[in-house]
Amino acid sequence: MLTALLCLVAFVTAAISGALGLGGGTLLIAALFAAGLPPAEAVPLFAMVQLAANGSRSLRYLGSVDARALLWFSAVSLPLAILCAPLAAHMPGAAASVVLGTIILWSLIPRSGDRGMAWPAPAAYASAGALNGTIGMVIGATGLIVGRLLLQPDWPRPRIVGTVAATQTIGHLVKLLAFGLTGAMLFDAPLRTVGMVLAAIAGTQLGTHYGDRLSDQHFRSAFRWTLVVLAAHLLISGIIDLWTSY
Repeated sequence: MLTALLCLVAFVTAAISGALGLGGGTLLIAALFAAGLPPAEAVPLFAMVQLAANGSRSLRYLGSVDARALLWFSAVSLPLAILCAPLAAHMPGAAASVVLGTIILWSLIPRSGDRGMAWPAPAAYASAGALNGTIGMVIGATGLIVGRLLLQPDWPRPRIVGTVAATQTIGHLVKLLAFGLTGAMLFDAPLRTVGMVLAAIAGTQLGTHYGDRLSDQHFRSAFRWTLVVLAAHLLISGIIDLWTSY
């Protein structure tokens, strides 16, 4: 029953990410934690499912991916993930959720003359990689902040979706490699893993099909509001968890 439910969640969240370019991963990792899976089990499972979803989306937008963003992201993410993997199971996920939610909401505050990302591009790309290699090892989902950092004001929708998907694909590969080096059981439940992977691929195809019908203006609006809602979810749920634990 649990496997069937998680496969359905994987399908729906992948469809959301396929349509908007991000957002579904946060819902998926929340569902895995809600199902009682510990971080050391939930994050690798999440990484495998999201690897399939983002990988299939990356192939669709391969010609639109920004190579410089991908290079900076990968170069910073890999060494930090290897360093942080042994600590991931013991780090407080609620505190990481509060930090990540706060950073995302802060990044969305309007600034005078700001028509897009305020950081220099290399710093933004490297920061996205750092978040994937540190906080991402604990809470799994980093697509929200990575998406914000990659939202260049002059980028069309295909470049945004393709670059976010490509960086997330690399990011999940990095997570799996880092957890594998610690001896974590990456295929502890093969039926569940395969089912969720197939569901995520199908959901991605459906979401991408309908997402292509969005105009750039509507896409950017939906993209930002998705960030606001999901960041607020991270912040509020993290604070509640921290409050009840004391």
